[in-house]
Amino acid sequence: MQRIWLALLAFIIAIISSEQSISETVSTNRAQVSVTPNPSPANLNLSEANPSPCDIPSGTVSSSICPYPRIAAEVSANVVPNNYKYPEGYVLRYGANTIPGKTDMTAAIRNAVNTEGLQGGGQVVLPPGRLLVSSAIVINYGKVSVIGQGWSTEIITNSPDADVFDVQQNGITLRDFTVSSSVPRTGGYYINVNGVLSYSMVSHVNMLDFYNGYGHTGIGGCDGLVFEKSFLSTKVVGGTGVNISTVKNSVNIVLDGLDIQGTSGAQPNAAIQILNVGDIELRRISTVYAGTGLLVNPRDGQTVQFLMASDSEFDSGTGQGVSLSGDGTGQIQLAKFSNIWAATNSTGFFLSGNVLRSEFVNVTGSNSANYGLVINTPGVRNTTVTGSAFGSNTDGIYIASGVTEFKLIGNVSGSNGQFGANRRFGLVIGGSNDVFNITENDLRNLGGVGAASIQLLIEGSQVRRGSLIITKVA
Repeated sequence: MQRIWLALLAFIIAIISSEQSISETVSTNRAQVSVTPNPSPANLNLSEANPSPCDIPSGTVSSSICPYPRIAAEVSANVVPNNYKYPEGYVLRYGANTIPGKTDMTAAIRNAVNTEGLQGGGQVVLPPGRLLVSSAIVINYGKVSVIGQGWSTEIITNSPDADVFDVQQNGITLRDFTVSSSVPRTGGYYINVNGVLSYSMVSHVNMLDFYNGYGHTGIGGCDGLVFEKSFLSTKVVGGTGVNISTVKNSVNIVLDGLDIQGTSGAQPNAAIQILNVGDIELRRISTVYAGTGLLVNPRDGQTVQFLMASDSEFDSGTGQGVSLSGDGTGQIQLAKFSNIWAATNSTGFFLSGNVLRSEFVNVTGSNSANYGLVINTPGVRNTTVTGSAFGSNTDGIYIASGVTEFKLIGNVSGSNGQFGANRRFGLVIGGSNDVFNITENDLRNLGGVGAASIQLLIEGSQVRRGSLIITKVA
């Protein structure tokens, strides 16, 4: 019996010890899972020395406190968000635009760009409103898109000559925002695609009060650059709307749907300037009050290998509508124009220097102070002009002495459409010309400057190996 009582006593002691152990374990476990309430986002200490709970990897912090915690790319870029209610890449995550147009948002935009770049690419989202920048936003990561909210997003530079965007990598897209300046611009580009890169697009980016708007400069040798569907307007004298000038020739460049404007009293040097390129296509370009509408001007050692322009107008400039001019050893190897309007300029179409081959089909060069079309130097060869019209100029077409290998076929030089007769000559052939074909052209309704007025003037005494057929002289 005594043995039974001893066994019972041992059993009771064991039970009591077990309950005490369980109680201690539960108490310990409760201490391990208890969470001290996080501070509200407004009270978070965001310094690197004392990081906020939002720096904990995503998924371990309440979404009500940190909807979008800090991500690894932000850590790698040494970027600490300013407001965690915005997702990564959204500019206001990295800085508050306290006074729109006055608060400097340069660092916030850079942080967004660097964050997306370190992830291998992504979208930087510009909010509506006016965003001030004070120095260049350099994009040196590939596959980054910077996207605004259309006209409601305006980036304003307060620098007279710094680039606004400096694009240095592949696969970059900039679209749907406006760039302007709070100070008079004297240099720099609003967007400079600068470096050895490929496949970049600028679309629906409007540029106001630029000195230089869009540039493709630097080393070059790029493939696949597009600038499209954008409006450029300036009251600044000098500079260019678009400048294509690199050390190495880039290829597959497209300018499409650009509207470039100055004012009658303040015009840029050129709406579009092209100095060195492999191949480039211009479509649906409109320039007004823009100096020389299209200036193709390779200089020593530079080459424009192939240029094609269509369905465009170059109007009311202080310079030429279209100027092809290879200076020094610079060459334009092939240029093709179709459905081009170049009116109310100093000259409609101006060809000079080293132009190896050019073709003009259905172009209008009218209402110019000087010529509708001029071939100015013997270095311009293999020029063909067909089905085109030149009226209300001093001279409709002027072929300088010594120019060879040209064809004028089926053109009207005189009154046509809304344009009247040329004021002096329909066609001037300078003399010493060789290997040419002038066929089925219509020289009509000369304006006249007295008895000396004639429709055709051959100035020299040596017109050789040429076919001259004029179907109508009115």
